[in-house]
Amino acid sequence: EGITTQSYVIKDLDDGVSAKGKVRAYDSLRNTSGWSDIVSTTIDLAGPAVSITAPDAAKNTNLSASTWTWTGNDGERGSGVQGYWVKLNDGAWSWTTEPVLTLSRLRRGANILSVKGVDNLGNEGAVSMAPEVTVVDVAIFDVMPAPGQHPINEAS
Repeated sequence: EGITTQSYVIKDLDDGVSAKGKVRAYDSLRNTSGWSDIVSTTIDLAGPAVSITAPDAAKNTNLSASTWTWTGNDGERGSGVQGYWVKLNDGAWSWTTEPVLTLSRLRRGANILSVKGVDNLGNEGAVSMAPEVTVVDVAIFDVMPAPGQHPINEAS
C-alpha cells in the first residue's frame, strides 16, 4: 500500500553503511508522481577516536601547570568532530572544542587527563587517558658555592 507519513525508520543498520531511497507521491485517486532522485545518508553510530599527542609518556615535574594535546578522528564517513569532554583525575567532565588543554594548580602526585570525542550527531567515542603527569616537590641536591665558603661579595 505504501506509507502515509513523510518519514520512514530503517532499523538495525551497521555503522558506516549507506542507506539509499527514493519516493513518489500518490493521491486518493491513485494518481502517482514520478520517482524522486535517489537520496542517501551514511549511518554514523560511532563517536570519534581520540589519540593523545602530548605528553607522549609519563613525566615528573615540579611545575604546577601542564599542557595536554590530542587529535580527534571521526573517520572518513563520520559526521565530523564537534568537541571533547575532558576531566582531570576524578573531577567533573568539562566541554571544550579545542584539542589542547592547559591546566594550572595541579595537585601533588599523579594527574591523569581523560578525553572523549563527540561527533556532530552527539555520538561519544571511547575515553582516552593521557600518560600521568606527576607533580613532585623541588629537591635541592647541591648548593654552589657551599655556605660559608666565601665571605659576602667576595665571589662576585
